Amino acid sequence: EIPANNILNINAGNLAFTYVLFNSMGQAVAKGDAHGTVQVSVERLAKGVYFLHITSNQQMRVEKIIVE
Repeated sequence: EIPANNILNINAGNLAFTYVLFNSMGQAVAKGDAHGTVQVSVERLAKGVYFLHITSNQQMRVEKIIVE
């Protein structure tokens, strides 16, 4: 679980990656491509649970995000 208020920081070291942030209903609410680190604004999102899918080098990781 990762808490987030206004900004969600995603750090993938030195790797290029793609991210998609889904709400609890499975709708994509933010997505993009980045390299290393990216900051995603979550200030307009409703408070609650989201799921961040990060794909890099053919590997996928899912993190639970709590927008407060």
